[in-house]
Amino acid sequence: MSYDIEAWLAADGSPRLQLIDADSGSVRLVWGDCPKAESDSNQALKGLFRELMLLSALQRLEQRH
Repeated sequence: MSYDIEAWLAADGSPRLQLIDADSGSVRLVWGDCPKAESDSNQALKGLFRELMLLSALQRLEQRH
């Protein structure tokens, strides 16, 4: 499975990211609209890596079936 990555800066300067399944065109991950509690950049990055790891694990599980 491959992904298209779209990354940009929002009008307020905050980073945004989308991972799109290249085969189906479905959006697999949207990142950047962090709640106020996660506005700290370290927490936001940890959240992004967590989501990427979960997406990777899901992909491996789907490949086994």
